[in-house]
Amino acid sequence: MQDYEMERVKILSEQEYKRIHKDGRMTKNIRESIGIPEGVRYGIGDTFVHTKIPTVARELLSCFYNGRKFYYVVANPVDEVSAFCYSFYPIAK
Repeated sequence: MQDYEMERVKILSEQEYKRIHKDGRMTKNIRESIGIPEGVRYGIGDTFVHTKIPTVARELLSCFYNGRKFYYVVANPVDEVSAFCYSFYPIAK
């Protein structure tokens, strides 16, 4: 992913973050917390992300890449421009 710009969405509550951390799979509660509409298939993973912006733990970020919307929840900021994140990515039909 070369050409993308991260957008800050919100800071998740401790309870919203714990659902993601604990469940590890897409649930209705997680969809609602992140804002992913029903009927759109998304997978969950974890990844090291070059955010290009400073972040804080539990921050929800989003970006468009190749016409698809990706979401990231910051688990642990590493430095001013990168973080370990839970990733939410669209699954092709």
